[in-house]
Amino acid sequence: MRVTPPRTLKAISSLPSTYADKQVPLEKPHSEETAIAETTETTSDVADIKDALDGLRVLLAEDNEINLELETELLETYGIEVTIAKNGVEAIEALQVSEVDGVLMDCQMPVMDGYEATRRIREDRRFQTLPIIAMTGNVMAGDRDKALEVGMNDHIAKPIDVNFMVRKLHTWLVSD
Repeated sequence: MRVTPPRTLKAISSLPSTYADKQVPLEKPHSEETAIAETTETTSDVADIKDALDGLRVLLAEDNEINLELETELLETYGIEVTIAKNGVEAIEALQVSEVDGVLMDCQMPVMDGYEATRRIREDRRFQTLPIIAMTGNVMAGDRDKALEVGMNDHIAKPIDVNFMVRKLHTWLVSD
């Protein structure tokens, strides 16, 4: 059975509040950056971005089942085809058999974390220019620097701000 976005959100909202609040906040975080984006964003901008993302292929490396379901649904809403890996080893293996336009890489995963997976991916000449975007709850400047040091192109903080994520995907995956 495939869980649809409304069913996913309903299921999450029925979880004990301590779990739901800590794992997947249902409200979008507001920062100065998102406030600026919201005031300058027009309906045509959103439509243009959605059209540009439609048909792209993304490898999503994420070990948390709830995050995985939500992130997959969000990406599919924009027409993005998603290949799933639940750890760094699976991400490396998936790249050997799947052609993707970019990678969304959780940094803290079992078996092999996103940092080591990115190091190994970058060793393969075929993937030296493949966009890899870190997605992590680690939001300190040092965490972002660590992601960039190992070869990731950018960083998206969790909980995910959907508009911010979509703009990052557009920046890195859509050629002008």
